[in-house]
Amino acid sequence: MKTNLVLFALVLFCLSAKAQSSYFNTGNFNKEIPGMILTKDGQLIKTDIVYDHPDILKLPSAPLKTANGPVNKATLEAFSIDGKTWVYRANPIGLHWVILQRQGAIEVYDYLTSDSKGNLSTVITVGSVIRKGKDQLIQSELMLGYKKKMTPFVSDNTELAAKVGEKGYGVLQYLNVVDEYNTWSEKINPGKIIYLPVELGVKVPEGGTVMTVSGSAVSVSATTSNPQSAMVQQKALQENVFEGRSTTVSPELASAKDNVPVKKESFGSKMNRIIADGNKVGVVLDLKPVRVNPTPPQTGTVALTAYVSVPGEYMDESLLEAGEQLVAELNAAYGVTNFELIDINQIPYREIKVLGTPSKINDYWSTKYKVVFAYTLDPQIRVTQESSGDYAAQLDFRASMMVTEYIGGPGSTKQDILAQVLNMGGFGTAPVIQKEPFTDAAEVYQKVKTKLDRTLVEKVKKERTSNIDKIVKRLAP
Repeated sequence: MKTNLVLFALVLFCLSAKAQSSYFNTGNFNKEIPGMILTKDGQLIKTDIVYDHPDILKLPSAPLKTANGPVNKATLEAFSIDGKTWVYRANPIGLHWVILQRQGAIEVYDYLTSDSKGNLSTVITVGSVIRKGKDQLIQSELMLGYKKKMTPFVSDNTELAAKVGEKGYGVLQYLNVVDEYNTWSEKINPGKIIYLPVELGVKVPEGGTVMTVSGSAVSVSATTSNPQSAMVQQKALQENVFEGRSTTVSPELASAKDNVPVKKESFGSKMNRIIADGNKVGVVLDLKPVRVNPTPPQTGTVALTAYVSVPGEYMDESLLEAGEQLVAELNAAYGVTNFELIDINQIPYREIKVLGTPSKINDYWSTKYKVVFAYTLDPQIRVTQESSGDYAAQLDFRASMMVTEYIGGPGSTKQDILAQVLNMGGFGTAPVIQKEPFTDAAEVYQKVKTKLDRTLVEKVKKERTSNIDKIVKRLAP
């Protein structure tokens, strides 16, 4: 009996949360060490990265600090540092950046929890998630009823399901089960999953299709007809944003006083201080054009239908009204009149280098706008061809918010992300189905809007309303 208890405790210990000191190289914390980032537009770039405390690395709102400046994690597909590859996934404590151990039909990744006292994260523990589609297991739960819990995950592979619990496929070897299942799944569903590149260090099942990348870390795939197209398009979009704008701030918008935050000030106190300095708190609307299938299916997911290309873009100027609406909503929520809408064409820009690449940024530091609520509306349309041969289109409306404080004055580059809401009221519509292919983005857009029960502007406002409370809660007055 005593021996069984010892074995039970040993297995439980092996499956329980790993301690910070044994899982992370704590000697590298806060040091700049070699790493790699994979952007959403397919650039794989080697760069030195500051090895922040893992409790910071997991946060979506915390920029990734690199040798060439901070990088917004929302622009990244993955990043790698100190032998660990981080991706953005759901986990038992929310949506965070986690450490990917296995990719495929079944994913395994480690999530972090901490015991924080003030600004000090005192303990990091690591738990593991085993996810297949919408189903998930927590690794520590496998100890009790392992076979009963693990078998359903691989039940479609009857041969493997029969092995669960046998020698080599026991609770301590559950990764063997995952690896064998992922290899089998890739063989029967070739090309359904797009995998992260091998350079990031996460195992790719044999025969798996790897995401095509470009950049300084790897050579471009020979099968890519135009490997630089994503970067060229991104640069062209950026040039359009800054076209006609000045690098010098107008006297009316010039910074009245450098922004020097006060320790532990509430957001209400911060606003009052900024206004008293003669500066402003602004709202900027970043309205994206309507596009059809602008991004491929996310890596690590199964593509169940074929995405269809539809040419053209369409700018829905009726959505510009959302900017003024948001200003009114924020003023009402905070009981102030401090928020005002920013005309982005009046904001100067600055030329910088990001990861060695010339780039342009909005130069808010030289203006009166010391806190900016950036509200992004991105009306995307998904068009697919169904197995019946019919074409289906539906609206995938995305909305997000990032609140940034610009610290210092002209010439400064320091900023602090005060809050970020990745879903500021996104929604979708039922599909429009027709036998003929869709031929133009504007045409598809008008058709999918007929599936709404109100105007699009009204729908966007309705979905945004509950999320205003999220902002106020995070930035309590």
